[in-house]
Amino acid sequence: MAKKIYKNEIGYEPIELKVCDAVGKMYWSPAWEIHFHYSHFDEVLPDGNGLFINRQVDPGSYLPEVPLITRASAGIDETPTGCHVSLASLPPRKEEPYGGELYDPSDSRTAHQRDWDALVEWRENLFAKYGVSENTSLLEKVGLLAEYVRSHSGPVYASRYPVDVLLHSSYCVGKANALVALLHTMGVPARTINLRDHSLVEVCVDGRWYLTDNVPGVTLMEASAMEVFATPGTLKGLSEQQMKYYRERELHSNSPYNLSGWWHWHFNQCGRGLKLSREPLLNGAGIGLCLDPSTAKALYPDSERYLFKVLKDNPPVLITCRKHSWYRAGLRLLEGQWIRKRFYLGNLHDPKNPVRKVVAVLHLIGGEAQNMDTEKVNWFLKVNGTSHNLKEIKGWNIRKKFDGLMIPRLALEFMLPLQELKEEDYNTLEFGTDEKGQGQFLHVIIYPDPVLPYTSPFMPNEQPKQTYWNVNPEPELRNFAIYQLEVL
Repeated sequence: MAKKIYKNEIGYEPIELKVCDAVGKMYWSPAWEIHFHYSHFDEVLPDGNGLFINRQVDPGSYLPEVPLITRASAGIDETPTGCHVSLASLPPRKEEPYGGELYDPSDSRTAHQRDWDALVEWRENLFAKYGVSENTSLLEKVGLLAEYVRSHSGPVYASRYPVDVLLHSSYCVGKANALVALLHTMGVPARTINLRDHSLVEVCVDGRWYLTDNVPGVTLMEASAMEVFATPGTLKGLSEQQMKYYRERELHSNSPYNLSGWWHWHFNQCGRGLKLSREPLLNGAGIGLCLDPSTAKALYPDSERYLFKVLKDNPPVLITCRKHSWYRAGLRLLEGQWIRKRFYLGNLHDPKNPVRKVVAVLHLIGGEAQNMDTEKVNWFLKVNGTSHNLKEIKGWNIRKKFDGLMIPRLALEFMLPLQELKEEDYNTLEFGTDEKGQGQFLHVIIYPDPVLPYTSPFMPNEQPKQTYWNVNPEPELRNFAIYQLEVL
């Protein structure tokens, strides 16, 4: 992964952790959001939702160039960091009444190659059945594959891997995986859109992204997921089910744009795997992105309009630098250490819709010890190099909320001084203390961050130099993979 170095990198280090066997190591960022409180929305839609248009978009963000998986790529039966494979391509097990449909001990192909060849055969048989020729456009081929996967039915199978899904069936997650895999065998970029209760697919044709759904209604839409979820009323022919779903949801929930299938042939989204055949199914959550101003350009580099929807009855607040991915870890920020966040800021003083205030929200591990005491130790917030002692900052607080499982969610909130922020430029926040001896710390959430350019976020103290980390799994919380970060 390429890394752009900035002049202010001195003293700071990247946080690099292994995510899972299929994905490997990634850079991690602090979960430090920036909230822009506007006077009003740029537009209020007929359904009551609010819309921000082209606000605070980072013009320099992009995703690393990672080639799509090919037939020659390593499979998980060859190396622990290879592609996930189907149950069908593995030897059947006596203790499990599943798998082995494609397995032949005399077959010299790897399990991944058996999967690849099976997907190509399905695709070509389908194209032959419907008379696909050289004159058939790529978009027509995509629509045909999307409708085939959508209409594929049968008993829901234990595995959500594409080959297993097409041999049997699955619900929306498996269908989304199957469509992405079929498209990848053609060299067509595609990614899943995973929300808490549904999975869709977005496919790139001639530089433009199109959303496909796997419920009755319009299968292939002439718009991206960003456009569909922001303004579904502008599309024709959507089913009532689709219209209601897109209208009532944002693309911020969990990690909707799953990139692991795109880059790593990693097809077991929305959970950490099944007990069944854990070798191919382990660590199934993957790497994803939220849509917000910090990622919009990376997700849609050729778009002219970036739309950020806020559900009705919510205030006109635009949030950037959201935490994404199902993975998270806890970083103990000790005395003598600092963390840093870099974010882009556009225009604050638009006369048609000015920003009233900017709030930085640093998310903490809920339920864990937090013993920061500003009466005993001087903790500082630096805004573009200007230092502020928390004892002197008005309006900061530790916010505590409870989620649906009554687990506390903590966040440290700071009101940022508008006069110290740089418009149409990158801004840097730093937080920490140089004092030692009181044993104080904060337990900060960090998450895998594939968006570039990446800025090293962590300044350790000199003794010990904390550059080696160990991530251990903890019990699951909903669909998230929760991790505890320990210093070795």
